[in-house]
Amino acid sequence: MARRLNADNCLQATSLPSKIVQGESTVGTVCLDRVPDEPTEVLLLTDNSFAGTVEPTTVVIKPPDQCASLTVITNATGFTREYDLIVSAFANGSSADAVLPIIPFAGYDLVEGDRYVGRFTLDGTPINNVEVQSTLGGCAQRALPFGTSSTHC
Repeated sequence: MARRLNADNCLQATSLPSKIVQGESTVGTVCLDRVPDEPTEVLLLTDNSFAGTVEPTTVVIKPPDQCASLTVITNATGFTREYDLIVSAFANGSSADAVLPIIPFAGYDLVEGDRYVGRFTLDGTPINNVEVQSTLGGCAQRALPFGTSSTHC
């Protein structure tokens, strides 16, 4: 039988991909801080079951494993903007959260990892000179096609 509470094993992390298109599924991982001495049950859920769910809703991590896989299933919600789904894991009195950005369609996103990527069109025609301004005060300019002509303003 899986143990529900064990002060010796705390949740260390829940990892998910950097984004997903609504209506698709993806695999993630939940890990304990060390290999458990005996099977440890982890409860999994999302903050918005309309946007997405996690399956299974519980996983049992058994020695010699430290991690278990989970699947996040997103729904075609009709949202027209990015939505951050929070996936939570609970075990042994500790918890871990991970954010899974759900985008409305492929190519929607403006952020890829740590780099900003913009796709700009006006009436179907690509725009060749772009200036992006941050709400924190920074900005950058780039003339397309990409090359050495980008500047910080």
